[in-house]
Amino acid sequence: SGLPPGWELTPTGTTASSVSLAPQQTVALTWNVAIDEAALGDEEGWFDLSVVLDGQPEANATLRVPVEVLRTRGLDLEGPDGTSSTRGHGLAGSTAEAWFSIENLGNAQDTTTSIDWDSSAWGSPRVETSDGVELFTITLAPGEFRVLKAAIDVPTGTAPGSVQQVDLTVCVGEGEETLCRTLDVTFAAATASNDPGHHRTFPDVTVSYAIDVELPSSGSVTWNTTDLSTLGPSWPIAVDGAVMNATGLHVNGNPGSTASFVLSVD
Repeated sequence: SGLPPGWELTPTGTTASSVSLAPQQTVALTWNVAIDEAALGDEEGWFDLSVVLDGQPEANATLRVPVEVLRTRGLDLEGPDGTSSTRGHGLAGSTAEAWFSIENLGNAQDTTTSIDWDSSAWGSPRVETSDGVELFTITLAPGEFRVLKAAIDVPTGTAPGSVQQVDLTVCVGEGEETLCRTLDVTFAAATASNDPGHHRTFPDVTVSYAIDVELPSSGSVTWNTTDLSTLGPSWPIAVDGAVMNATGLHVNGNPGSTASFVLSVD
């Protein structure tokens, strides 16, 4: 047989090495194939069934019986809040990025057959890794969960508050087995942006956000931070490149320039 390791073939019922055949009668031969519980949906094998008439070895037949695991297919696209939507901000002349996750809910490796976007007045959106590498196909192992980002270049001169809303549609499979999921992505031009747009992590891990802000003619920007006090002492926050106190986070620099700082949360 050509069964994978851990698969076991055993006869059931009346199946035996010798069977009596009456003229014009049919006899059912049955076997059980015990499949390893860790087998994936793309695993398969076979066994050969050979029948020889006693006393007439020239009267024989062989049948190859294929055996495969029932494949299940599933795909999930989610934004930061667990719904099928996400939002990203970017400065004019830079890139707007929106966080999302993709998960293979099936029991076999799957590769996307299409990644499609709605048209946008800002140009072509793209799917990128957290390192900014554009992806044209995505391959996921069974149960694999990956964090990616949707990105688009915000044209220079775009007014803050301008938005582009587009659908990202990702498909796996072909023909009748095609499965697609759609993510509603909103890109917005803003005077401040953060990278990454979202963190999903374990406790006791420090996460950081790189923040860029366009400074107005005063050369100073202040955010009210009183709401941060509700996090309590178990969520310490630190900044590098800015000044933060109990009531505000302050950034200063040359008027009209872009200032950058890092905000970290433990």
